Amino acid sequence: MANIYIPATGECEFLYDIDFMAEATTICFSLDGIHYEVDLSASNLQKLHDCLQPFVKVSHIVRRDGSG
Repeated sequence: MANIYIPATGECEFLYDIDFMAEATTICFSLDGIHYEVDLSASNLQKLHDCLQPFVKVSHIVRRDGSG
């Protein structure tokens, strides 16, 4: 996330995503026991889903609360 100052309006705007888009969705994921959060635009979220799809397809869901 980046906080960008806009001199013309005197306001700051939060920009998210690897492409610095204003519209983004926060995605949480874990890998090797490390938990991550990233803000992604719709197009980059689709890219992430497409990349992970072959791995998700052969995976199983593990409960996050540790109760089962």
